[in-house]
Amino acid sequence: NILAELDGESFDLGLTGFNEREIEDIRASLEQVTEASEEGDESCEAPAITQVGDLICLGEHRLLCGDCTDPKSLERLFGGGGSKAALVFTDPPYGVSYEAEGFDSIENDDKRGTELTYFLEAAFKNAVRAATDNAAFYIWHAHSTVIEFLTAMKSAGLECRQQIIWVKENHVLGWGDYHWQHEPCLYASKAGEQMQFFGGRKQNTVWRVGPVAINGVAPLSIRESVVLKAPDGHEVLFTSHIPKKVREKIVELKPGLAMALHFSQSPGTVWEAAREKDVVHPTQKPIALAEIALINSSQPGDIVFDPFLGSGCTLLAAEKRKRVCYGIELDPHYCDAIVARWEALSGKTAIRIPASTPSF
Repeated sequence: NILAELDGESFDLGLTGFNEREIEDIRASLEQVTEASEEGDESCEAPAITQVGDLICLGEHRLLCGDCTDPKSLERLFGGGGSKAALVFTDPPYGVSYEAEGFDSIENDDKRGTELTYFLEAAFKNAVRAATDNAAFYIWHAHSTVIEFLTAMKSAGLECRQQIIWVKENHVLGWGDYHWQHEPCLYASKAGEQMQFFGGRKQNTVWRVGPVAINGVAPLSIRESVVLKAPDGHEVLFTSHIPKKVREKIVELKPGLAMALHFSQSPGTVWEAAREKDVVHPTQKPIALAEIALINSSQPGDIVFDPFLGSGCTLLAAEKRKRVCYGIELDPHYCDAIVARWEALSGKTAIRIPASTPSF
């Protein structure tokens, strides 16, 4: 844990703001959690069906269980046909050793500093090779390792154009003065190139999926109209056809209870989608996030590449939006989860090509 790392480096733990007793209590609790999780892993984790090197065909989509920093993985995934991705959408390990109860640890998430930069650079270079010159790159990252991400992107031949912010439904408790309720995504292109964009001019850099509470008031997104019925029988009709300068109404249903109604003129302004219930990965993104990128930066039939497929968010979005996803995931258990999620969504059966069998 972090306290142990700092203690081993002769760091003054008093600077953390905790007294000696509090530090010992935290260390003891973390050790108990680690021991419990290790025991659980040994007794509960079933062997993976997927093996490293397997290439899995999910309809038109392809999933390789392998290392995305290895050029040979790219060759096996894409084959020799010369096909390239029109879009790269990916959620790499952040280098923060993120762990969540009930999930496997994230491969390569323990890398720090220069080691993380070199790892990301190798992965991004392969992504650049796999993509067309006008492809857009959506790369999720953590604020604490943004320097490593930007350095690796520049070394790989990528140019960051903008940052997109995903506003989450609820904040995450932390030690900072402000609790985190967002995740950033770097929107990039190949250096000197212009990426294709089909999203029109009404887009903005803030993405929302699902209702986001604002000062304790939950907003309801309205595309057309809604009727609210009061207990006394009175009805109020709200419609999206209102004056241009008015975009939000507060409706007092009864004393102490309020609801914010947000009117969306088009799917491009505010995106609303429920979170998935089948959470299989500790940093799983809603499918709707990938759908936004796919609609804005690719067309039906295009190949979308995700070198860190994780929970399969990109692949499932591609299935829904009639794109073709080529993805790589190093962890066989997460490959199994991706296959299960796709089969449940599509009603089809995936076909496995073992590592010993030539691909396309």
